[in-house]
Amino acid sequence: MSTKNNKFKRNTIILVAFLSFFFYLKADQNIVNLTSSKGLKIKIIKDSSLNFAHAEILIFYKKKIKNPAILYLTIENIFNKYVNRSESKILSNLKKLGNDFEIINRPDFIKIKINFLPDKIALFVNFLKSLYSYRAFTLEKFNRSVSNFWRYFFNNKDWEKKIVFQLAYNKLFSGHLMGDTIITQKSLKQTYLPQLQRFYNNTYKLNNSLLILKGNLDPYIISELLEEKFKSYKKEKKLLYKEIKLQTNKQKQIIILDISKNVLPVVYRFKVIPSLKSKDHITYRIINNILFGFPGGKIFRNSLYFGIRNLKISSEIINHKDVSIICNTIRLNFKDIEKLIFLEESEKKKLKIMKVGRNDYLNSLNYFYGKLKIDSEKFDNDVQIEIDKSLYNLKNNYFKKLPVKFDNIIHYVSLNELNQTISNSITFKNTRRNFTSELIIIVGNTKQILRYFTVLKPEKIKFIAK
Repeated sequence: MSTKNNKFKRNTIILVAFLSFFFYLKADQNIVNLTSSKGLKIKIIKDSSLNFAHAEILIFYKKKIKNPAILYLTIENIFNKYVNRSESKILSNLKKLGNDFEIINRPDFIKIKINFLPDKIALFVNFLKSLYSYRAFTLEKFNRSVSNFWRYFFNNKDWEKKIVFQLAYNKLFSGHLMGDTIITQKSLKQTYLPQLQRFYNNTYKLNNSLLILKGNLDPYIISELLEEKFKSYKKEKKLLYKEIKLQTNKQKQIIILDISKNVLPVVYRFKVIPSLKSKDHITYRIINNILFGFPGGKIFRNSLYFGIRNLKISSEIINHKDVSIICNTIRLNFKDIEKLIFLEESEKKKLKIMKVGRNDYLNSLNYFYGKLKIDSEKFDNDVQIEIDKSLYNLKNNYFKKLPVKFDNIIHYVSLNELNQTISNSITFKNTRRNFTSELIIIVGNTKQILRYFTVLKPEKIKFIAK
């Protein structure tokens, strides 16, 4: 009897294990991972309900360059239709795909986002071929891109924010490739066509890229098309770049970026925190929400006690491989800027001494959970998840567990852990070595801003739009 029971239990365990494996495969079968024979990493997210295809291509900047203008001018010469008045093959192929594309240039990679109809997958592969074999850089177009760069730049409605982010990365990560960001008239004049061509040849490579596709797509057809299209492409050897250790500027800085416009000022507060692969990443985001959440954060709630009115705060997170950046954008009156900076330091000190109470903790977790839930419903969220998993080499269940249940977040970051992190990291003059840098950039008219500064002495940077 005992033998039969043992045999039954063993068979039951085997069956349960088989069914678990079957459902694991079934849950994961919508994501296909491929690597082409030429070194391109590909992730395909199959979604039969999607009536268009969504593609994101990441090309990584792995080597530090002296002149950041090269990064931007390369993009202008390849993708800007105003520079390429005679249409390039790349732009022609994008036009055939529907011309629905966006170029996002980051300090560590360029991202190309494209939407197209699924039946145009062969045309998409043609676009990829033209992207990785582009040789049509001409001196005339290059010179035009240099002379017209500022006009293109200021046509962007977010040009002020772009300058702020360039300056912030330059101050926070000087000495690292992520700090090579600021474009100036001088850097443009010191850029030459051979530099751009060399940068393109060394960077725009299949083995230096990640392709994410989402839609009602057949992975086998895509694989065959890629192999056929790139069969004559020379496979590049994997280049070993010397990694430069990422160090952040530890001194807190306050900078006024003078744009000589009589408009209300905008304060950008940057905070460097551990990257997405660290457990502390979520802890720091929750702390930021306790302080800067709108309208429930301590800064906003206590602003009236400091005489600050008409305060508006928004927050965003920018993830990189080694670090993440929190940017709090704050809009307020000129007379309240210095008060706001002192209010922030006061609230941080109080957090360290008095610790976070359970109500603030639960309210912040609720906000964080709600934001995760909303983000998880975005159609391209699973694309970003696959990108992050590739960038940080994270386990499959890392992102799937956290947004599902509120209890998981509490288990992930307890109140005690939160207060311990605050105790270790939040001080007026921070002495921790890892990821504690802060930077405040105030955008506006310097004369008007400084009229209300009585104690602090910010650094002034003049910016003239040309």
